Amino acid sequence: MAAGELVPIMICLNTRPLLHRSEDLIFADVRLRGSWEGIDLARKVKMRWPLLPVILASGHPRKRVGELPGVAYMPKPWQPLNVLIAAEQALASRV
Repeated sequence: MAAGELVPIMICLNTRPLLHRSEDLIFADVRLRGSWEGIDLARKVKMRWPLLPVILASGHPRKRVGELPGVAYMPKPWQPLNVLIAAEQALASRV
């Protein structure tokens, strides 16, 4: 699911069982359409599902994105292989 609008994403997350499938994770850009940002999405997800891996992509330096516990950072432009590697690492770090 694309992370264009936060409300549909949060509805989807609230209605489908998470953390029961080993391949569940969130990959979103820091900049989303609408009033929320990817950082808001990451905070909300981590508060509700702390074990769900989250990867935020941004063209800005990591220090501007900030440090969020349990949230991985992917610099842009990214390559598909790098996304796959980051996803594997995020999924492997699940406790």
